[in-house]
Amino acid sequence: MFANFTPRIQQIRLVREQLQGSVSNLIETRDELRRFLNEECVTVREWQDFERASERVDRLSASAIQLTERANSKLQIAFVGSVGAGKSTLINALLGEDIMPVTRAETTFCIVAVTGSSSNQWTAVERSTGRALEIIEFRQLLHVLKARAQRERLGITPSSIIDVNWPSSRCKALVESVVLYDTPGIGERKATDDAVIELCKFVDVIVAVMDIHSPTLRTVSN
Repeated sequence: MFANFTPRIQQIRLVREQLQGSVSNLIETRDELRRFLNEECVTVREWQDFERASERVDRLSASAIQLTERANSKLQIAFVGSVGAGKSTLINALLGEDIMPVTRAETTFCIVAVTGSSSNQWTAVERSTGRALEIIEFRQLLHVLKARAQRERLGITPSSIIDVNWPSSRCKALVESVVLYDTPGIGERKATDDAVIELCKFVDVIVAVMDIHSPTLRTVSN
């Protein structure tokens, strides 16, 4: 599913490069014109017209830079909902492989971000510190996140984000251009709620997951 995004993202990056080239040429032309005007005797009106055009070029350049930064970034998708709503289960179903840990009890004690990697080995890294979690098997990540003593030893807090880089060779649906965020259950703790709210401010897509038997629309929307 997510692999289908790759050709589109590559196309966007190609257009970005073309736009960046056009803007660079426009800036060079503007600078050459400024040097020419400095050497020639021009009227005040002509300088005013040039400065107005120059300001437009600067605004266009700033917009192109923003588009470039956006095109370079990965597509960020956050899955939010109450405890047991099925966020991890849905991610696994979309990927076609059981990557995220799933149990009847709460399993996600901080935000876990999973993305594809060209490496043959998976890694888990705490985002803010860049510290790699020394875990031999991926299923051990659940035990690390569940055990309070383990979380404190590793400096993992409710606001932490664990970046899991999973080999794309082991899951074709995972690509490097997409990041999936599995989040703690909404409405359980203020600290984790605040972390999820902050996450939702910068992701591109928010998927609200609700149990049909106990919908949490009000909780999620709040």
